[in-house]
Amino acid sequence: MTEVRAREAARLRTRTGRAAAISAADAIVVAFASIWPDPVVLTSDPGNIRALSEHAGKPATVAAAR
Repeated sequence: MTEVRAREAARLRTRTGRAAAISAADAIVVAFASIWPDPVVLTSDPGNIRALSEHAGKPATVAAAR
């Protein structure tokens, strides 16, 4: 974890307006995903990942795990 990614994760959580309800781990996943071309995140919590991804520089495709 770099300081840059940690700050990006914090920014994403804040931008959702639901920082208290969204985990730092989810925000870190989205912050890291956004540095890749065509990011895809497989998750059991698609709602929070989508909310974070909407504020990322490069939004990820979110796939729900079953």
